[in-house]
Amino acid sequence: MFSDLDSLLRRFSQLGAVRAFCKPLAENDNSKQQIYLGGNLDVVQMFPFEAVEATPNGKNSTYKAKLDGNPPSN
Repeated sequence: MFSDLDSLLRRFSQLGAVRAFCKPLAENDNSKQQIYLGGNLDVVQMFPFEAVEATPNGKNSTYKAKLDGNPPSN
């Protein structure tokens, strides 16, 4: 367990991370749920991901993609 954010970020850096992202979670978020990034897909461009798969869900679809672990080139 990490006592503060700086300790956590140092550990990420030691493991090779070059960027860290965080998002405040709602009170009802739990470990069984995916983190919802919103209705606009602009935010996902900062994450390296594999193929996007659409799952029909009534009138709408749900889109999911696995992270690929390779940082995007800027």
